[in-house]
Amino acid sequence: MADYKKKQIKHKVKPKSVKKTHSAPQDIKMGRAKPATKKQTKKATQKVQKPKRPVGFSIPEFNIIKGKKLEKIKKNAFSVIVIIVLLCIYLIVCTLHPVGLVEYLTHCYARIGSGRGYEISITGGETLNTVQKSNYYYVLSENNLEAYNNGGRNIFSVQHGFSRPVLKTGDTRFLVYSQGEKVLKVHTFNGLRHTYNLDNSILTANISKSGAIAIATKTEGYESKVTVYNKNDKKLYEWFSTDETVTSVCLNDSGKRLAVATVKVSGGAFVSKIYILKFNSANPVKTFEFNGEIIYNLNNSGGNNIYAVFEKRIEFINVLSGKKKENSSDYSLNIAKRIGNHVITVNTLDANKSESNIFVYTLGGSLVANFEVNGTISDVSMKNRRLHLLTDSGVVITDMSGKLLSKAQCSFDVKNIIALSDKSVVGISNNLIDKYLYEQMEEK
Repeated sequence: MADYKKKQIKHKVKPKSVKKTHSAPQDIKMGRAKPATKKQTKKATQKVQKPKRPVGFSIPEFNIIKGKKLEKIKKNAFSVIVIIVLLCIYLIVCTLHPVGLVEYLTHCYARIGSGRGYEISITGGETLNTVQKSNYYYVLSENNLEAYNNGGRNIFSVQHGFSRPVLKTGDTRFLVYSQGEKVLKVHTFNGLRHTYNLDNSILTANISKSGAIAIATKTEGYESKVTVYNKNDKKLYEWFSTDETVTSVCLNDSGKRLAVATVKVSGGAFVSKIYILKFNSANPVKTFEFNGEIIYNLNNSGGNNIYAVFEKRIEFINVLSGKKKENSSDYSLNIAKRIGNHVITVNTLDANKSESNIFVYTLGGSLVANFEVNGTISDVSMKNRRLHLLTDSGVVITDMSGKLLSKAQCSFDVKNIIALSDKSVVGISNNLIDKYLYEQMEEK
């Protein structure tokens, strides 16, 4: 039997095309894929084409910002916004209260709280003056200077030490002096801030909202001198008058402009003048002259306005434009005071003290109310556009037209009043501060 050799024949087996799947079961072993050829790679790249862009259009390339970096940028932006807001608040407060934020906040904090209520005994001797603020008030007596909030809490008290004390108030500071003496004291609610010991006797003085102070004194070689100090007690300016006596001074809110009232006798008659001065020159910016009258008081009424108090009238002056608003009256001017955004005057007929004329002005001098009252008016206060009048028979409250709204019985020795609300008023005598309630009146 013949022997045969078996030949092994090798067949080339074409690989079967395998469809691509997104995932393969774990129990199937996948074969090792062959690397793609250059031809296959070229075809694949030809299939993926970039979208065509319109002519003239380009897409900016943006950096991809990771989440943590974006969050950090947001936090930094928020911090910057908070800082800007706080800075704006600080600038606004400094503009409204130039004495400084810390002093202003301290002043506000001191007024917070309620006291023991009213029927407050005071022992400073005769009550000379009161000054009403937004929610507190000052009481100046022969020996003491005190301040109370509207709830009756004592927030300041000191023995001033002057024989004829005069009180002038600013935003957070207030000064006391005596005409003819050489000492002036500046206080805050924290206590004595500064004492000015002067070489010559004081004629008059005033303080601005910003804490700047103007002091008029007698001086050698001149009739009078005015010295201005800034809020840090640094001397800023001096002005001398050769033949005129200074009767009153005032500064604008920022303490950068000075108004001086003077008087002299010429030809047997009084000649009064108001000089408007800036600190870069001794020459006045403006001068206003008044013949046959004396200016008893000069006050800043906000902005560019001042008002001068004469014997029978009050005059408002815009120191920039020079415009005047005056009110002439046959009645003698007994009371003139600024309360909030209004200036109130009470004029009394010389021949008949029981007839009084009430005038209410804006700070710019526009007349907003005028009416007559039967009875002697010894003090006036205002709250929420209601006028509180201390008469010889008690306290009455009226609206701006003079209509009687209510009345309250008070002690006969009350000298000053401070309006609390439409329902109550504070009465101040020489030895007592008390609260009085208005009666309910039936509507007619």
